[in-house]
Amino acid sequence: GQFSYYVVKALLELQKVWSLTSVNICYLMTDFTSSNVDYWKQHPSLRPFVESGVLDFAVFDLEKDNYIKLINQNVTLSKNSLLTPLIAVGNYLFDSVLIDLFHIKDNSIKEQLVEVSLPEGMLGEKVISEKQWEDVKLIYSTRDIADNYYQDAVLDKMLHDYKSSLKDTLLRFPIAGIRCLQNLSALSHGKLVLLSSDKGYVSQAELDYDDEPPELTSHGSFSLMVNYHALEQYFRLNDGWSFMQEPVDACFTTCVFGMGVDLATMPNFSRTMNDLFSHYCPSHYHHLYEHFCDTIEDASLESIASMLAFSHWDPSIFDISSDRISDLTEDEDTDEDVKDYLANNLMKVVENFYFLPGADDVLFSGAVFYQETHDYEQAISLYLRSLELFGENYAVYFNLGYCHFELKEYDKALILFQKSNFYVRENADKIELNNYIARAKEYGVAG
Repeated sequence: GQFSYYVVKALLELQKVWSLTSVNICYLMTDFTSSNVDYWKQHPSLRPFVESGVLDFAVFDLEKDNYIKLINQNVTLSKNSLLTPLIAVGNYLFDSVLIDLFHIKDNSIKEQLVEVSLPEGMLGEKVISEKQWEDVKLIYSTRDIADNYYQDAVLDKMLHDYKSSLKDTLLRFPIAGIRCLQNLSALSHGKLVLLSSDKGYVSQAELDYDDEPPELTSHGSFSLMVNYHALEQYFRLNDGWSFMQEPVDACFTTCVFGMGVDLATMPNFSRTMNDLFSHYCPSHYHHLYEHFCDTIEDASLESIASMLAFSHWDPSIFDISSDRISDLTEDEDTDEDVKDYLANNLMKVVENFYFLPGADDVLFSGAVFYQETHDYEQAISLYLRSLELFGENYAVYFNLGYCHFELKEYDKALILFQKSNFYVRENADKIELNNYIARAKEYGVAG
């Protein structure tokens, strides 16, 4: 849900900037499991979008469903339901759905069949751990196929073209992904735009001379490299177009595809896509991000502030750098203008924060920054939000007490210090806490 949260925010900002508030937007979040949809429906960050009618949800299995039922609007999208183009976003999607595998060599093509072999001790088990998966074997065999294997003119042409152009390889053919695109385009009279990012291949050259069976990566689910080249061919055979990231590395790529939508009518969009894919793309950002993580211990406050601004105040960037920011904020040699810049903009990080179970407490880290820069009221507001989402602990109650203490609100400070006393564990913390409790009592009586 985090990605969708950012997209909806950006859409609403653009709608306002372009004076398109009269245009109705419906952003639809889907998953094939109802448990994930139920979680989204209750998420506090998404609730305002739901209440305004901008956001809706659906349970959708892309490998099977040819319709989508919107839960809140109680509307079913089926064939030709939409007059306007459907814009689909599929990040880390096509790597985890069914593919067909073909062996191509010397202008011939055969279907690859796979059999799963389990060790005797795993037979009958419903759940196999990642460690156990290492002992699972995949056994491959081949079978001849007819020229009209899919009995679909476009798909069979794609196979024929691959058979004619590839020399010796195991071809991953994204059949489930293409079937999904067929169903989605049918909802909108063949007008579809797809944005997708994943690890995958974008050129035919990357597909050839790869005779190793696909490597299944296990990380709670299974994933494979995506054949984006095949998706591009599918769109082009349907009179469509594509913008594809030039390969930067072997791990990540971003693509935009379209059909039934004339690029000539969207010059600004075309220019933006050309700029995005020819100058800078998500893979470049990924490498900058990795470098930032590796060098954070020596980073200056200026470089951290620049990275935060460059990332549009990404909470993950702040989370990585918060300890370093704290150290530099307390340094007397730190430029006050840079500290002021961070203080004036750091709430953008808070506005971008999307709570997920197990997330690091960015709200607490933001509160610490404002506490250290003596903006105690702002710090208090963030500590309270941290308390609401992440629960009670010694640090949040003690820091709340400290902020009220600095504001000379000694009665409030005393209550919070006493609450923190229930969670204190370290002797050094107990000594400091007892000192502040005594001072809050003393100053409160004197006041």
